This record gives sequence, C-alpha cells and structure tokens, in this order.
Amino acid sequence: MEVSQFWKMVKDVNWSSDQDYNRIKKYLMTTLSKQEIEGLQSINSKLEAALYKVLDKYDSEIRSERGHGYGLGDDSFGDLISEIISRGEAFYNQVLQSPDLALEMAEKGDYSEKFSY
Repeated sequence: MEVSQFWKMVKDVNWSSDQDYNRIKKYLMTTLSKQEIEGLQSINSKLEAALYKVLDKYDSEIRSERGHGYGLGDDSFGDLISEIISRGEAFYNQVLQSPDLALEMAEKGDYSEKFSY
C-alpha cells in the first residue's frame, strides 16, 4: 500500500464523525484484504514513529523552557499521536512543522482514545 492510499483511507473512514474505532475496524475488515490491512498498519506505525520523534524532541525543549511538557502519560501521548494522524495528511504535516499545535491539543484535551485501534 502506498502512503497516498493510506491518507485516502484515513479520509474515507471519517474518524471525526463518531470516533467509533469498532465501526472503522469493521469497515476495514470488510473492505480490505489482509495484506492491505497489514500495509495500513505498517504505514501507520512509520507515521507514528516520525511524529513521536518530533513531538518528543519538542517536549524536551519546552520542558527546559517551561518546566513541564505535554503532561501526558504514555497512553495519552499515543492517543494524541493517533488523533493527529486521524485528522488527515494536511494536519499531520502541519504538526510536524509546528509541534506547538500538538501541545495546544494536549492542553485542551482535544484528542480521544486511539484511532489506530
């Protein structure tokens, strides 16, 4: 699976409409082959890792400046990363360029439990 196909699928599942990962799972299981699902998971893992690297670095920088960072535990930090991906390619790229957007999301609680489930 190509990255462009991944982002199309993210758009198609429309996570923000109800944030129902069971609905999305059912949709993917009935729409895609096992190989395509594995491709989605692989791309998602790579995107998560790239975003984690940027956000973790930013977290360290703001900790030294402000005395605290995102203030999230590991699970919540993972949820934040998944939420960013769920909002699509354009938003994902915005956050990569401006990680302060993720800090704002964390401070407002503007994310939900695991899109990537």
